[in-house]
Amino acid sequence: NGWISPVVLFLKYQKSFSNWCQKLNYLDLSKNSLEELPSKVFHGLRYLDTLYLSRNSISDLPTGVFGHLERLEFLDLTYNSLESVPLALLSQLRSLKDLRLEGNRLTALEPGLLKPLILLEKFSVSYNKIRRIPPLLFRYNKNLNNVDISYNHLHKLPSSLLRNLTKLQWFYCTYNHIERLDCDTFVGNGELKELRMDGNHLESLPPGLLQNLIQLEEVSFAENRLTSLLASTLAQIGTSVETIANFDLNRLTSLPSDTLEQEAQTTIKETQKSRTSLWKERWTMTRIKRLMTTWLIFPPMGLSLIAQETLKGTVSNPAATDCKTKKSVRNR
Repeated sequence: NGWISPVVLFLKYQKSFSNWCQKLNYLDLSKNSLEELPSKVFHGLRYLDTLYLSRNSISDLPTGVFGHLERLEFLDLTYNSLESVPLALLSQLRSLKDLRLEGNRLTALEPGLLKPLILLEKFSVSYNKIRRIPPLLFRYNKNLNNVDISYNHLHKLPSSLLRNLTKLQWFYCTYNHIERLDCDTFVGNGELKELRMDGNHLESLPPGLLQNLIQLEEVSFAENRLTSLLASTLAQIGTSVETIANFDLNRLTSLPSDTLEQEAQTTIKETQKSRTSLWKERWTMTRIKRLMTTWLIFPPMGLSLIAQETLKGTVSNPAATDCKTKKSVRNR
C-alpha cells in the first residue's frame, strides 16, 4: 500500500538510537515492518533493559547487534522470520532474564546458544519448526523457571534436558511428536507446578515419571495415544492441596483397580460419546495426611472403568516404582 514505517525511515538514515536517547531503558519496535537492523543500531544504549522487536519481518540479525546491551533483561523476537540464531548473537547478554523466540522459522538450536545467559528465567521457542533439541541446552541456566517448547516438530525429549533446573515451575511441550518419555525426564524438578504434554504421540507413561514432583498443581497428557495408566503413575500425581490431571482424548480403556477403592468402582459398557459429553468425575483421596482433590477428565470413547463421584480414604499400596538411575545422574 506504499506505507513506510517511520522507524524504517529513521534507521535508514540514522543507523543508531544512541545519538539522541542514550539513557533509554525501554524500547518497543514491534509491528514496524522491519526486515533488517543496522549492526550498530543499539550501540550506546547502556541502560536499555527491555527490547521488543516482535511482529516484524526480520529474517537475519547482525552478529554484534546486541553486543553492547549489557543490562538488557527482556528480549522479544517473536513472530519474525528468523531461521537460525547464531551463537555469537546472545553472547554479551549476561543480564538477560526473559528470551522469547516463538513464532519464527527456527529448525534447530545451537547446543551452546544459552550458555552465556546464566540469569535466564524464562525461555520460549514455541511455534517454530525445531526437530531436535540439544540435550544440554539448559546446562548453564539454573535459574530457569518457565520453559515453553510447544508446537514444534520434536520427536524426542532428551532425559537430560531439564536435569539441572531445580527452580523450574512451568514446563510446556505440547503439540510435538514425542513418542516416549524416559522415567528420569523430570528428576530434579521438584518445584514443578505445571506440566503440559498435550497433543503428542505418547502411548504409555513409564513408572516413576512423576515421582517426587510434590509441588505439581496441574498436569496434562491430553490428546496423546495412551491406552492405560499404571496405578503408580496415578498415585504420584501431586501431593499439593489441589491437582488438576487431564487425560482427555486418549485411548484409555481402563483405570488400574488397585488405585481406586474397590467398592466405589463402576463398570460401564464401551460407548461412543461426543466431546461435549466427556466424563468428568471427581476423585478424592487422602494422601500424605492431607486431602488432595484431583480432577480426571476421561476420553469420549473407549472407557470401560471409571470412579464414582467421591472416594474417601487412603490409597493402599500404590506400588510407586522408583526410577532406577545411576547415582551420578541423580546427584547432578
